[in-house]
Amino acid sequence: MLLENEEEIRAVLTQHLREAGYTVVCPVDSYVGLECAEDADFDLILLNDQMPIINGKEFLKALRNRGFEAPVIVFSHASVDRKSLGSESLTPCILIQKPFQIDILLKNIAHLINN
Repeated sequence: MLLENEEEIRAVLTQHLREAGYTVVCPVDSYVGLECAEDADFDLILLNDQMPIINGKEFLKALRNRGFEAPVIVFSHASVDRKSLGSESLTPCILIQKPFQIDILLKNIAHLINN
């Protein structure tokens, strides 16, 4: 699942992920994303920490409270750490600062999904 509110970034990521053979679900907002996480068995969540409605920290907290165990990759424009996001208890969770290179993202995704 990809939660990214910047339309251009979401489109580019979706294209690259699909070209790499991944199925991509893009909920319209983070609230719908939480509903999707409850209803589907995702291998990975890609999350912009600055999502409207429910920000990254609150989204991760809600995932943790629901017992979500799949890996999460969090994108951020700012320099953040796992503790500030409240993701220290989510394992595995990788933080990637924007802008990032697609090939690095794809390597992280493959590593998380295949381990």
